[in-house]
Amino acid sequence: MAFIDTGSTNIALATSLSRDMPLTVVTSSPAVAVALSDASQIETIMIGGRLDDATGGVIGSVAVQSLQHYRFDLCSLGVWAISAEGPSVWDPEEAAFKREVLSRSESVVVMAEGSKIGSGGRFPVAPLDTVHTLIVSEDAPSDELSRMTASGVSILKVPVHD
Repeated sequence: MAFIDTGSTNIALATSLSRDMPLTVVTSSPAVAVALSDASQIETIMIGGRLDDATGGVIGSVAVQSLQHYRFDLCSLGVWAISAEGPSVWDPEEAAFKREVLSRSESVVVMAEGSKIGSGGRFPVAPLDTVHTLIVSEDAPSDELSRMTASGVSILKVPVHD
C-alpha cells in the first residue's frame, strides 16, 4: 500500500504509474485521486478532512484520525522545502498531518525541484533521517545535497523535462 501526498510532483507521479499494476494508493489529494481514476488495477482511497486551498489536500484532525486505519509500504511525501534539517511546510496542521503519515510509513520518498532544496518552511515536519530517498532535479544546490547525504538519505538526481 502506498501513500501519495499532495503537490504537482505527486500528481505527475500518479499520472505516470502503470495502469495495469495492482496497487492500493491512499491519498489526501483530490487531484491525485482524479489522476488515478482511469487506472482499473489501482484502488484509490481518499483520506477525509478539511480541504486546504493552499496545498490542494486535506489536513486537520479528521484527516489525521483517518490515517489510523493504515500502514504504508511507501510514502511519496510532498513538501514546501527540504534541507539538511529535514522537510518543512508553511502550515502547522499540514505539518502535523505529514508527521502522522511518516509515522505510518515503512519507506519515504521526497521528490523536489532544485528551488526547494536548502530552503525551509516555517514548520518542520521531521528530521531528515525519516526520508529514505530524495529525488531532485539536476539544478539542486550541490553544497546542500552534500550536507543531506551526510545524514544518510539516498539522493538521486534526475534531468528536468518540460
